[in-house]
Amino acid sequence: MVRSTLAPVMEPVGERFSFAELTSVQAILLPALAVDGDGVRLGQGGGYYDRFLAGLTAKGGSEVVPLAAVVHEHEYFPNISLPHDDLDAPVTDVLTPAGHRQLGEHL
Repeated sequence: MVRSTLAPVMEPVGERFSFAELTSVQAILLPALAVDGDGVRLGQGGGYYDRFLAGLTAKGGSEVVPLAAVVHEHEYFPNISLPHDDLDAPVTDVLTPAGHRQLGEHL
């Protein structure tokens, strides 16, 4: 793992795969600082994962692939709307140490 030049995240070193090669992906786990009940995910602010998800959607992928934000229980806000804009990719699920929840409305 090395620090990304695009965002304050660690990313794997090695061979890169195109979106077309990701057809067998059954779910995507996304790190988050917080997530609300509508699927709004707050990250580090670089848009790193949102750009990835936009590319996946362009290839027809994320409509059938669950997108799960991984957070601590106190970072899940089911009854509060977090700030977001049109570039933010919504998640379909939230995963906490207490368990998995499928989210309702999506952006």
